[in-house]
Amino acid sequence: MSNTKMPAKSSVEDISYNANLWLQAAMLINVYMSLIWGIIYGCYILYNLSELQDFYGRAVMVAYILSLLAEVYRLRAGYKGNLGAEISELSIFLVTTPLIQLPLLAFLFLSVRGDWTLIYLIIELMFCLMLIELIAGMWAWHIFAKHQNDLHKLKRQIALQMRNAKKESANA
Repeated sequence: MSNTKMPAKSSVEDISYNANLWLQAAMLINVYMSLIWGIIYGCYILYNLSELQDFYGRAVMVAYILSLLAEVYRLRAGYKGNLGAEISELSIFLVTTPLIQLPLLAFLFLSVRGDWTLIYLIIELMFCLMLIELIAGMWAWHIFAKHQNDLHKLKRQIALQMRNAKKESANA
């Protein structure tokens, strides 16, 4: 009876990590959506600059700048984590999305005054994309954690085999 389901892994090269395509596609779309949102929301701030001179207006401007910076950092961490197979970067991506970016976007969404339907639509699309990114990111993180575990077990097994071979050659 042969083991056709799970072939034996004999070297580090046998264990490979494939980037999550859904996460990559969602992040690619989010790059363009964020760029469009940043330009349009920046125009909204410039258009309403005279009304944003109080504490609330300055909070909107600070939240806008923080949101842009967080989005750049978040997407960079997501790309590096997904494509570069770095679990720490993928973890940063998964933490910054719900804890930093979503609250900032919700605040900016609720702070829009007037009939700026395009801003509402873009932010709602970004919320949907972030939900897809979170689901795909958690799945990629799970797969990558299994990949790291297999890699660690194999390296430990190879080290034990080398140590045993060294002992046998010393005894002979």
